Amino acid sequence: MIVNSQFVLFSLVSSLFLIGSASYSFAEENSVDVVENRMVTLVGQGIDADGNDLKFQWIQLDGESVSLSSYNIAEPQFMAPDVVNGQIKVLTFQLTVTDPVGESDTDVVEIVVNPVNHDPIVSAGKDQVTYDTVNIVTLVSSAVDPDGDALTYNWEQIAGQPIELLSVHGKYLTILPQSLDFSQSNPLTFELTVEDGFGGSGSDTVSVYPLSGLISNRLIQIQTGPMQIVHEGEQVTLSATGTTANGKPITYSWVQLIGTSVALSSFNGSSVQFIAPQLPEEQEMMLSFQVSGYSPGNGWASALALVKVIPANGSPIADAGPDQSVSENVQVKLIGSGSDPDNDKIRYSWTQVSGMKVDLYEQTTFSVYFFTPNITTDSEKLVFELTVTDSQGNTGKDMASVTINTVNLPPRVSAGPDRKVIGESDVTITGVAIDPENGPLTHSWKQIAGETVSFDSTDLSISFKAPSVVSGENKRMIFQLTATDSVNQSASDQVIIIVVPENSAPIVDAGADVTADENTSLNLLCSAYDPDHDAVSFMWSSSSDEAVIKDSSSASTSVQIPSVVGNKVIAMTCTASDGRLSGSDSMKINVQNVLNLPIVADAGLDRIVNEAVKVSLDGSKSNDPEGQKLSY
Repeated sequence: MIVNSQFVLFSLVSSLFLIGSASYSFAEENSVDVVENRMVTLVGQGIDADGNDLKFQWIQLDGESVSLSSYNIAEPQFMAPDVVNGQIKVLTFQLTVTDPVGESDTDVVEIVVNPVNHDPIVSAGKDQVTYDTVNIVTLVSSAVDPDGDALTYNWEQIAGQPIELLSVHGKYLTILPQSLDFSQSNPLTFELTVEDGFGGSGSDTVSVYPLSGLISNRLIQIQTGPMQIVHEGEQVTLSATGTTANGKPITYSWVQLIGTSVALSSFNGSSVQFIAPQLPEEQEMMLSFQVSGYSPGNGWASALALVKVIPANGSPIADAGPDQSVSENVQVKLIGSGSDPDNDKIRYSWTQVSGMKVDLYEQTTFSVYFFTPNITTDSEKLVFELTVTDSQGNTGKDMASVTINTVNLPPRVSAGPDRKVIGESDVTITGVAIDPENGPLTHSWKQIAGETVSFDSTDLSISFKAPSVVSGENKRMIFQLTATDSVNQSASDQVIIIVVPENSAPIVDAGADVTADENTSLNLLCSAYDPDHDAVSFMWSSSSDEAVIKDSSSASTSVQIPSVVGNKVIAMTCTASDGRLSGSDSMKINVQNVLNLPIVADAGLDRIVNEAVKVSLDGSKSNDPEGQKLSY
């Protein structure tokens, strides 16, 4: 059952992800709730727009570490870990799907593991009798919580003459018999309810029987032992023992006080027998018997023997399911069943009896899971036993066997990585094939798509000449390598070859020639087309060092035109490169001299000097109104 679905779209891979648990159903969401100690299935799907097979890869990102049955299949499984009541555990998994050309994308799902609360198992203790000579009676209960939760207790009287309870919230209940009316022989029944604080509870009842009229004597002591619990129709033996102050023997006599009348085997003697009566409407019944003992010189004393008769209980019937024959590394599910002739509630328990040890999951349910291991022999037999137990403690057992058979694993094949090649070039594809059992393999290549080429198909490596392609086009070819083992089991893998033309230089256009005035800024725009559709980079250069380019590596830029004395031509060159080859184009700027003023020559002032002395002439005050560089 799919428990969570989510659509994730990519540029090349359109993938549908479905993630969840085999036991629950959910709407689209990123977080999925499951319960502890149950098998969880992560269901992933990927749809490729080209119809190619996709590869799956699962990883656990966060949370308590669990082991997936496989990390590279669409639907791995794992066992949800234990969780303490009142807490949760969050496990985060990531699924990556990849297509044959390496395009991939991922999705993440959170698995929220919740605890499963179990009711406490409660016993209110054994039924008791009390006499008017007893000062205190204590009912001793026991309670076990399967989850280890802290428990609270509550006692309540539900039958018999009402009495005041001193404390009702403890594990033990204390009763003071002095407040009882011993002329009333109906039992006092108390119910104990135990709660774990998480909604789980369990109850049980216990009864106290008030009895009177017993003879007490310091010189003679008689005991009958604890109360017996028997099934209807069973033979019951009542026994009495006693001691006297002077060691004289004791003679015993028996009489029934409470319950359906039964036929005692004898009314005298230290031991008598009877058959427990049939019960009306499957209800429990209490029988009480008084034994009186007499010893010469010691006198009389008496004691009570109590017998609780419960409905006859048949043992439950277990069925562990049919024997199975499976392969290695698979999940096996044993489905058992149980029935009880008395319609008692039954509990299940699985154990492994023999064979290679495996980890059993959900051992306390009617079905159990495990994963078969690898084996070193042709087969391995595992035996499991299912035990069903009813509320009376009776059990039934049955066994089922699982035979694991060795499975021949298919070869592992790789046709090599997908790649691009140049048209009309020599191409070699080398594959790899491995047999997990190290057996012999045969190999076979075949072309399943694209322009047909010739090659030797029986070697792991094949060679051929790539077909020719024109500029701006490519050709797609697919080859498949198949390896077959000695038992005719095979596996295949494919490789994609993209044939592209030999690299061509970009075609560049630097723009048309222009005329511009000196001392102005001019915008430049270069365009380039690459026949192979490669990305290109640009670079501008100038024939004049005085021309200043703003951004020489941009296709669109500007240049500052310098001053000129006369009209001048400046060449601007744009070069485009695809990383391997480049192309260039130039445009001309016809620079116009717009300032045509005469140069001012200044040789300095006239001077009178003496003969035979060195004279320096200075023309540095000469200038060009247009700011041009002067020569002298």
